[in-house]
Order: sequence, then C-alpha cells, then structure tokens
Amino acid sequence: MNKIIPIFSLLILLLIDLYGYRALKTLMLNKSNTYQVIAKTIYWSTTIFTIVFFVLSLSMNLRTQGNTLTKFMFGVFIGIFVSKILMLVLLLISDAFLYVMQWIQRDKHTDFHLHRRQFLYQGLFYISSLPVFGFIYGMLKNKYNYQIHKQEIFFEDLPASFDGLTIVQVSDIHSGSLDDTSAVAKGVEMINALKPDLFLFTGDLVNNYAYEIEPFLDIFSKIQAKLGQYAVLGNHDFSDYVTYNSKDEKRKNLEDLVSHIAKLNWKLLRNEHVILKSSQKEQIALIGIDNWGARMSFARYGNMSKAYQGTESIPFKILMSHDPSHFEAEVTQKYTDVNLTLSGHTHGMQFGIDTAWFKFSPVQFVYRFWAGLYQVGKQFIYVNRGFGFLAYPGRVGILPEITQIILRKK
Repeated sequence: MNKIIPIFSLLILLLIDLYGYRALKTLMLNKSNTYQVIAKTIYWSTTIFTIVFFVLSLSMNLRTQGNTLTKFMFGVFIGIFVSKILMLVLLLISDAFLYVMQWIQRDKHTDFHLHRRQFLYQGLFYISSLPVFGFIYGMLKNKYNYQIHKQEIFFEDLPASFDGLTIVQVSDIHSGSLDDTSAVAKGVEMINALKPDLFLFTGDLVNNYAYEIEPFLDIFSKIQAKLGQYAVLGNHDFSDYVTYNSKDEKRKNLEDLVSHIAKLNWKLLRNEHVILKSSQKEQIALIGIDNWGARMSFARYGNMSKAYQGTESIPFKILMSHDPSHFEAEVTQKYTDVNLTLSGHTHGMQFGIDTAWFKFSPVQFVYRFWAGLYQVGKQFIYVNRGFGFLAYPGRVGILPEITQIILRKK
C-alpha cells in the first residue's frame, strides 16, 4: 500500500499534464514554429521538474531537511503542483462550458468555436501560472514577515490583580527550517518590545533533531518576561518522522532537546502545572502538556489528568496544548474550568486569506480551530499561526505570528 499510493499520485500528475497539453496544442494552432517550441519546452520542463522533485520527496525528507537551495526548489515544486491542480479545475470548467456553448451554437463556423476555445485557454494558462509566482514571492518576502496579533480577552473568573496581564505567545518555531539568523533576531526584538508578563511557547521548537535549535540558542535565550518563560512540546519535538537506529538514540535526541530548552531559560511543562501569584497573593494556574492530537493520527503524549491535578481550587486556568484538536476533544468535554487554551500546530497551512473580515485556508477542513481566537461557552482557545515554517519555506496570505494577549477582568 505504501508503494501504491506514490505511484498512483504520480500517474495522476502525468494525466493532468497530458490533459493540459491537449489544451496547449489547441492554443498553439496557427502559431509560429518558434512559439510552439518555446511553449512545449516550458510546459514539459515543468513536468520533468515536478516528477524529479516528486521522486526525490519519496527518497529524501524534503519537508524538514535539506539546504537552502533544495528547500527553495521544493517550494517552487509546491507552487507548480498547486498550479497544475488549478489548471485541471479550470480546464474541466472551461471544457464543460465550451461543450455546452458549441452545442447551443452548432450552426456557427468552426473557426468561431476555435477562436473562443483559444481565447479561454490562453486566459486559463495565465491564471494557472499565478500560484507559482505567488509561492515564489511568499518564499522571498514573507517567511520572516512577522505580524503582531493583539487580542484582549475578558473573563469573569480572572482575579482582579491579574487584570491587564500581558501574554506573548509564540508557536511552531521549526528551527530546522530557519536560514536567516538576523531575521529571527529581529523577531525576538519584536517579542521583547511587547514587554510581556508571560512568554509562552506552544510547541514544535525543531523539525526533528535537537541540534537544529543550536544555531539559535543565543537568539531565543534573549526573550524575557516578568513572570517567566514557559514551553511545551509539540508533535515534531518528539521526532516521530525520522528513523533512528535504536530507541535509545531517539530518547537521547529528546533528552538533548530538553537540555537545549533549559539553556533558553524556558521552563518546560511536561504534563504538569505551575501556580502564578500576584502581589495581592491571588493565583492563576498555568498548565502545560505534551502533544495530544485528535486528528490525522498525531501521537498523544499528553496527560491532561496528571497536569490538571492540584489546580482544582485555582479560580483561573491557562492551558498550553500544542494541537488545537485537543481543546475540542477533551478540554471542553472534561475540563470546563480551563478558561484559556493556547495552541499552534496548524500554521494556518502557511497559505490562505487572512483579513479582519474574512479568513480562509484549506486547513480549516481538517481543524475547526485553526487561526486566531475562538470561544466555546465560557472557554476560549487561541491558535497561533506559527513563528516559523515547515515543508514550504514561505508564507502566502497567512503570515508568521507573534501573539500579544491581554487578560481583562469582566
């Protein structure tokens, strides 16, 4: 089965190209030989490029590994792939439209229908090429284009002395993908400029390996918050997506990662909690669990019962849980006194539309809570769009995020 799916996917890509080439041949009718050669060369070059990178992605972990050039080319591959899918959809729609119009106007001259078909196909190819340029722009301009999202949230149960508490949340750094230390350092400067009371990191510090964070230890260790810096582990931090020679080797990688997090002066919460006290001796609980996913077979290392134990009498609770599906599957069902959950994981798919009045990303078909603030009853969840990037080394529409959350007493 593992071999059949890639072969089937490759055949689908080839069929899309053959279908698209039929449209290209129609477009090239009555064109010069030079025009036809250039058009065919460009078209089949993208096909060969797609096939090569598709095969390479099966033998190499291009999603998380590789040098800067390889990652850039992988991003171009994704852009071409999206363009091909768009081309297929537009071709099917246009061909259906042309078939209907030709049937209705069957008394029209053949040249009339050919001209109409060529006109539509030309526009179709122009439109289909847009994702390639969009994805290239996203790699060149947007992958370090950090956006600060400010959110005030009002709670009835918030102790009065914590009114105005400022939390800065960052998630999904994916240090194995980062390739510009100066740009990352500017992001850290933006975090510190917000003067947070609490800094909370909600998982996926690395892609797979603990050593990936080493070039950035000095940079991220500069983050400071009055009440401390805290972190939890995400699915990638457990390094489940690469093969190790032994369980001991994999365990050693996790131990090294935990050691690196300590060097950042971040307190790692692994299925545990801390009690934060104000100068008026009022308390809130900060709970942190290892990754717990309810979608797409993501591992469940988290133990909410263990982390929650001892917080029952605390009037206000904040939960750090990497995967937002945990909120819907367990938190809202069993832990209804958790006031605010902070998550990441989705990245907003690094692709979509993200405006004040409209948000869309394909990831929303998998995750109900995928970017920004949501409320279920009296419980809130905020899903950070991610500081870093994975697989596609860029952002289109959904930009990297630094979240500033201000807690308010209702």
